[in-house]
Amino acid sequence: LKPVHSNRFAKRFKGRKAFIVNDVDELTRRHAETAEHGLEMIATEIIPGPDDRLCSYYGYLDENGRSLVHVTKRKIRQFPRGFGLGSLEITDHAPDVAALAHGFFQSMGLRGLANVEFKRDPRDERLKLIEVNHRFTASNELVRRAGVDLAQLAYARLAGIALPSVDDYRLGLTMWNPLRDLRSVALAAREDLWSLPRSVRT
Repeated sequence: LKPVHSNRFAKRFKGRKAFIVNDVDELTRRHAETAEHGLEMIATEIIPGPDDRLCSYYGYLDENGRSLVHVTKRKIRQFPRGFGLGSLEITDHAPDVAALAHGFFQSMGLRGLANVEFKRDPRDERLKLIEVNHRFTASNELVRRAGVDLAQLAYARLAGIALPSVDDYRLGLTMWNPLRDLRSVALAAREDLWSLPRSVRT
């Protein structure tokens, strides 16, 4: 169960982004619990596979639906695993992610700044929708340091002034949250999903 309004959910259930439910009884109980607090929830499928299969696209569509920028990045780790915030992320070039995201935004009639996250499903290698954000996200600084200042672009569009250069961005640039990542690695190590030698080899 994921919240419709994540900010409201976070105020009530600190440190949680969603509830994992395994049967109808648990679903009913969790739904009743959140409904008591006036929270709307959505039941979604959990896409299997590790967190490094999560990938995102950042775009800005003008009034004609033309995208002024294409930036992709992916998570390497997050905490909590499965439903957390990125602890180690990297910019990349993923044409299939960009193409699917841009088509998705155009079909919605979306305009302005937007971000969409997918997960590459190991069962069929297709990109599955995780969430859409019509706003700035926690990874905005990574995108800015990579060379695309989304805030400046949005301001320039609103102010009617010259747009900043958004033709290219640095690939392989990482954003690291040390404390969050240490917690992610420690949890994975306890579950034998991470070790230093294995990490160095990969």
